[in-house]
Amino acid sequence: PFNMADLDSDDDDDEHAFGVKVNGVVREVVATYRADDVTLSVKLSVPAAYPLHAVRVSNEHTLGVSAAQWRRWLLSMTRMFLARDASVLDMLLLWRRQLDKHFEGCDPCCVCYCVLLQGRLPELTCSTCSNTFHKACLYRWFTTSGKSECPLCKSEFRSSTK
Repeated sequence: PFNMADLDSDDDDDEHAFGVKVNGVVREVVATYRADDVTLSVKLSVPAAYPLHAVRVSNEHTLGVSAAQWRRWLLSMTRMFLARDASVLDMLLLWRRQLDKHFEGCDPCCVCYCVLLQGRLPELTCSTCSNTFHKACLYRWFTTSGKSECPLCKSEFRSSTK
């Protein structure tokens, strides 16, 4: 069972601040990330029937990040809950690592929209369109499509390792 008190913590480091506030009465978790002059927040609404019903993920403060980037992050968080059987804590830690990488300038994978997949950065770059991909995402793309073309530009995939 999910215990809201497990997430009730604040963690600050030199560059980025990450805080988690838990409201057990309304079953909400709000995570806040501060980097430079930007403050970002995400709200997780945990249903009473969790884990039988999915956690709802929504953005709170998005200043400084494009709407498209927020949609990718929300999609990756939702996919993590649905496909990977992850806990709320796992998702929040992944979100923090992705934000750290985002503010360090790392590009997300163009298939899964995640900066990190199983702890790895996207390491393959299409030599035609210069988009980056995780090895596992490209392998899955190639096997399901039956083609060895770039998922975005559709040219034959020739990689340059990042």
